[in-house]
Amino acid sequence: MTRFSRLAPLCAVTILAACGGDDASTEAASSGAVPVPEGVITGVPEGTDIWIAEIFDVVGGGITVDEARDLTSRPGYDNQPAFGPDGTLYFVQQEGERTDVWSWNAGTNIKNRVTATADESEYSPTPMPRSLGISMIKVEADSTQRLWAVDLDGTRPRVLLEDIAPVGYHAWFDTEFVALFVLGDPATLQIASVETGEARTVASDIGRSLQTVPGRRAVSYEQLGAGGSMIRIYDLDADAATDYAPSVEGAEYHAWTPGGVLVQGSGSLIYGWIDGEWRTIGDFSGLGQVVSRLAVGPNGDRIAVVAEPAEGDEGEEGGD
Repeated sequence: MTRFSRLAPLCAVTILAACGGDDASTEAASSGAVPVPEGVITGVPEGTDIWIAEIFDVVGGGITVDEARDLTSRPGYDNQPAFGPDGTLYFVQQEGERTDVWSWNAGTNIKNRVTATADESEYSPTPMPRSLGISMIKVEADSTQRLWAVDLDGTRPRVLLEDIAPVGYHAWFDTEFVALFVLGDPATLQIASVETGEARTVASDIGRSLQTVPGRRAVSYEQLGAGGSMIRIYDLDADAATDYAPSVEGAEYHAWTPGGVLVQGSGSLIYGWIDGEWRTIGDFSGLGQVVSRLAVGPNGDRIAVVAEPAEGDEGEEGGD
């Protein structure tokens, strides 16, 4: 039986000083930051927290999610989780008008600031293949949005695609090719090479969630349509996209377990696409929480869920 409980919040973990970025911005104040363009990237209410829960196999097939705890437990915007291959969780945290990348180590239970730029914000931190660093969308001082990267310790910031903007989200096929959600009317799915800097459009009118498909040079995305949305998979080797599963009603984001189970969140529930149907695998209703983004750990035993208090709920930690 799926259960969720508010365990001891992780707000008491040690917060280290900045461990990367340029020297001048190590403890930069947010007063000089440029506000994030409204509605461009964030798209999630400010009162969001990141919850961590365990994933268990179910006898007879399937999975279930159990024992959630609030990782960030503070007012404000904590969002966009992504696990690295060693189990480190990367996410963004907003302070004032600046949004920086943070990390959480499950073994030490320590949160650590990765970036600290005074006049720019970072979003969508994504571990790069072969531990080449952390890629991210940077909202630059002039509001340009491009794909950047830093080393795992936050040092050596660099732009990866000079001429492609505005980029909203991304997911990697391999060390060279990356899928991009490029803002526009409509938004497009573009495949870019970080070696040549060139990109081509392969789909339009897509949703904001892009995910690398386990074990393949492929990326999944949501194809929007008047008759309903469909999770599709674009395979780089086949140079083609195929339908995989209809989106859960009300869901905007999806993720994959290492074993290839597609998961989505809608309302207070987490669903898994198992044996050709959506099954409920987690329930936040007992905590008065609704869920949006998700990320699954590399061993398939842990899930990070972005949640906020359900409308009308009062007294919960971790949200406005």
